[in-house]
Amino acid sequence: MTFRRKLSKRLTGRGRCDTYWNVSGLGGDVHVTDFLDEIPKLRSRSITPGKFFLDACDGKFTDEDLNEEGNAFTQAYFDFDKGNYLNDYDATLAGDLESLYCVKDTWDNFDLLKPRLDQRFAEWKSKR
Repeated sequence: MTFRRKLSKRLTGRGRCDTYWNVSGLGGDVHVTDFLDEIPKLRSRSITPGKFFLDACDGKFTDEDLNEEGNAFTQAYFDFDKGNYLNDYDATLAGDLESLYCVKDTWDNFDLLKPRLDQRFAEWKSKR
């Protein structure tokens, strides 16, 4: 397995989140200005979430990837001590798989996770 392929397996989960933020209006301006070719491919599902994250974002995630609301939600949801993301990801997608990294980079998996992300975002907004 090549390094890039190994890396893409590890970025699949982050790619799903980056996709969620972009299709839910939480993406930062950088996605609109710097990724003019990639965003339509993402929205039309002609590339997978992980491939978008690896190709367009070079597998890097910064606060520029999100707008103000997206950053605030992400800080709460991804907090390793109090956040729910890893538990949600595991319960929704990993199940009996060997690890979280074994979840395939597919739109079907994104569609399974999206309702949970919608729920967590709505809960977070109601507490603000």
